[in-house]
Amino acid sequence: PRSTLSSSSAASDVYKRQHQYFNHLNAVAEGTPALGWVCVEPTPGPYVSDLIGSSEFWSNKILKDFKGKDEDHVNWVKGFNGFLKELVPYIKSHHTTGLTWAK
Repeated sequence: PRSTLSSSSAASDVYKRQHQYFNHLNAVAEGTPALGWVCVEPTPGPYVSDLIGSSEFWSNKILKDFKGKDEDHVNWVKGFNGFLKELVPYIKSHHTTGLTWAK
């Protein structure tokens, strides 16, 4: 399952660097493997934390390009980064050692 999520990074190769949404696609490609936390044991929280930095690299480029020009892009970055950052405390609170199912 994680390999399927990781393959989304290959999708970024479809767009050329000059494309308006190149950085957006890369931010998503670097962030979506964080959803693979459900397959990580024994500590999925740090796994997600490590991936946030990679996504933020591209998000920062979006902020640089659109801040003060188009706030929709800035809000998108805040939402996407916020989702990833809030995922870590959720995992640490409810699934510290991996995915658990209600009994």
